[in-house]
Amino acid sequence: MQISDLVSIGKLGNTIDKEGFLPFKPNEFFQPELLSDVFLVFKDYRVRYVSVIHILKNKVFKIKIDDLDSAKEAIKDGNVKVMLPQKQIGVKISEDHEQFVDKIVVKRNEVIGKVIDIFNNSEYNVLIVSLKNKHEVMIPVVEQFIDKIEDSAIYVKQIDELITL
Repeated sequence: MQISDLVSIGKLGNTIDKEGFLPFKPNEFFQPELLSDVFLVFKDYRVRYVSVIHILKNKVFKIKIDDLDSAKEAIKDGNVKVMLPQKQIGVKISEDHEQFVDKIVVKRNEVIGKVIDIFNNSEYNVLIVSLKNKHEVMIPVVEQFIDKIEDSAIYVKQIDELITL
């Protein structure tokens, strides 16, 4: 696995409390259930694979990891990214191209178009959708934009900005 295969889900703070918790600043689309086994990526691109053994959420997130030496190293380095493999974050779909072509695309219970092609940009799959207004839009197949995939339809969410581009 390469660093380019990883996606940042947040950053660690540069303090540790007496119980061993580090502040964690999540990215905008962070999902707490993703905090289990993570990669810590330091400024000089050193990488440590650690397990999150406890999470606290009050006003801010705090996490405790299983490797105290890596925690101390993260404090010393500062600005350490918490990352996960893109495959773990994205919605998993088959590599079978024909399986998705011609599916209708539904947004808020309204058919907005249909899939005319799909490609992989080395990070995730991307749907090329022909909209009813004859414009085309590319929709990344990630949880942020894909609600669910069924036999005949793909349900999308939060794509208003993609459509207006």
